Amino acid sequence: MTIEGWRPILDGRPAILDVWGPILADFAAFFEARPGNRAIRARIGESRAVDRPMLVLEHAAVDGRRPMPQGEPMKRLPDSRIGKLDYLERRVGRWDADPAAIGLASAQSAAAVESAQAARAAYKAMIDARRTAEAMHDAWLGAMKQAENDGRSCLRSIDAFARNSPQPDAIYARASVEPPGDKHPLGPPHTPPNLAIAMDTQGRANLAWGGTRHGGTVYQVQRRTIGMDGNTSPWATVATVAERRFVDQATPSGVRGVSYRVRGQRPGGASAYTLPVTLPLGAVAPSADAGASSSGAGALSAGAGAGPAEQAGERRAG
Repeated sequence: MTIEGWRPILDGRPAILDVWGPILADFAAFFEARPGNRAIRARIGESRAVDRPMLVLEHAAVDGRRPMPQGEPMKRLPDSRIGKLDYLERRVGRWDADPAAIGLASAQSAAAVESAQAARAAYKAMIDARRTAEAMHDAWLGAMKQAENDGRSCLRSIDAFARNSPQPDAIYARASVEPPGDKHPLGPPHTPPNLAIAMDTQGRANLAWGGTRHGGTVYQVQRRTIGMDGNTSPWATVATVAERRFVDQATPSGVRGVSYRVRGQRPGGASAYTLPVTLPLGAVAPSADAGASSSGAGALSAGAGAGPAEQAGERRAG
């Protein structure tokens, strides 16, 4: 840096400038006159033709002194560790080829080469160890799965043998295995949803509904008839089925209508019955249910003869 380069820094301090100005000027002239100065600048990328900061290696030194960069130093090393290693590996060999020409000591450049090689070897060892660990983890999972399957097979065989033994507790004690506990039954199922009814071409009532079959759930179907005089029979169970449908092979005839309701049941209890659905079967008797409307053959008042609650909720097949 010439004396003009220091002038902005020392501006306003004339006493300092008067004392140090000649010294700094002599130092700058000495540095510019050094035989290796131009080679140093060429190697580390400074161009005197353009106004840009001098690129100075962090640890480069001239005669044991670290040179100060002009301006803000440009960023050179990448952010990632492997990026830093790649960067250094592409350069340390050139630095070590002629370290003195770029201001490095031989020991300094040799140490950079050695440390980069050691870092690359450690990185490869880490990758190999990681792959080995992944393979060992997969092998452990496979072996553990096989051990679990074999253990379950043995436990099933022990259970079967103990069930057929007059002294099952002795079998379990000899095997150091706890006897299987009783499974807690599920509670009662929900009331079956969406109960629907229709008549097929053979005059049979076809019912269908929703619900679960989990936990051994079955469905109880009840039926009652509505006579021509409007009187209803008591509810009677006609089937218990595992499927969520039912065809009444013995659909009554000679009655005004027939109603059905369904509930789910399993060991944990039974649900409430669905609201009844009614299938009209005969004409409304003129004297039955005074005040009820009649619209010809097949018409039926919903909930005829039923209790108040069922009259409010009973549905009729259209």
